[in-house]
Amino acid sequence: MLVAALAGCSGPVGPYRDGEPLAVGDSVAYELHTHCGIGEVRIGAAYFATPELLSDGNGNPPPGWGNPVQKGELTLVSADEARFADEAGHQITLVIRPGATSYRASCT
Repeated sequence: MLVAALAGCSGPVGPYRDGEPLAVGDSVAYELHTHCGIGEVRIGAAYFATPELLSDGNGNPPPGWGNPVQKGELTLVSADEARFADEAGHQITLVIRPGATSYRASCT
């Protein structure tokens, strides 16, 4: 599984699987950062984002999500798409932000 950072919260540069960067088709255990909402993860040098920020409207994840993280599994579906899923039934698809060099927003 892998760990994601969303909504611009700081997160690891990984994820990695067996010490190697995540490759297409790989899945890893991941702690998705949910504080400030769910919106973005970094995989290697690439940034992947949800179509819109998933939030309760007050800077928190939607009801039913952990805060500040949600444990689950991150899968690099293709070079342009990643998917996060957890045992609670949450599933989100994230698409690459071509040319992105930082998170869209900063979370404090």
